[in-house]
Amino acid sequence: MEVLKVFFYLVVYYIAALAFFALLAKLFKLPSEVVRKAFHLTFAFSVYVIINLSQNWQIAVGVSTLFIAIAYLALSFLERFNIYQGFLAERSDGEIKNSLFLANFMMIALFIVFWGLLGQKWKVITPIALMAWGFGDAAAALVGKSIGKRKLNLPGVDKNKTLEGTLAMIITTALAVFLTSLIYKALSWQFSLVLALIVAPVAAGVELISHKGIDTVTVPLSTAASAFLVIFLMGLFGG
Repeated sequence: MEVLKVFFYLVVYYIAALAFFALLAKLFKLPSEVVRKAFHLTFAFSVYVIINLSQNWQIAVGVSTLFIAIAYLALSFLERFNIYQGFLAERSDGEIKNSLFLANFMMIALFIVFWGLLGQKWKVITPIALMAWGFGDAAAALVGKSIGKRKLNLPGVDKNKTLEGTLAMIITTALAVFLTSLIYKALSWQFSLVLALIVAPVAAGVELISHKGIDTVTVPLSTAASAFLVIFLMGLFGG
């Protein structure tokens, strides 16, 4: 019953957020890339709905599992209609639903590890990871495609990646990690700053070598792993 209650609030959140962005897109004729990143941020912020309303990690996992099952079926149905394609601006067939599936799978894994296995005090890792990915990925894409000039011609790096986009991701990710750590009172502000400055370059580096949309999984997971290690080590020094 508790799962259904949290699931209801999650659906309300998604409907409200997507309706808001749909209105903005219509009124201001937002570029498709902006709409795409707004969708990513909508998913990233959903972690707050789930984590703050769920009494335990089992409920959080149950809600996430139920949501992706229903959302995947709903998106498969909506793909038939032009309004869906026009609003979400997919770059390939099934991109949105497949990306959503991967993102939810990743979030479920984070709930299980950093809340279920490691305990309540580590659940802050999940919002840190989601905020780093949501804001960092958006900054990298929007800045890189709008003002990016210097291509990063490095082994294993996507040829479209730019120095400007990567720097934007580092700065934005650092800010997102810093603020999330402060909101959840995971560390003092000094240690939160150190955490942000260490984790942000890791996330940006992983994003550079992640191809074909796999950064939806690799960036949050690498952020979570590095944040866990840094917070653990800081705990030894009274962080």
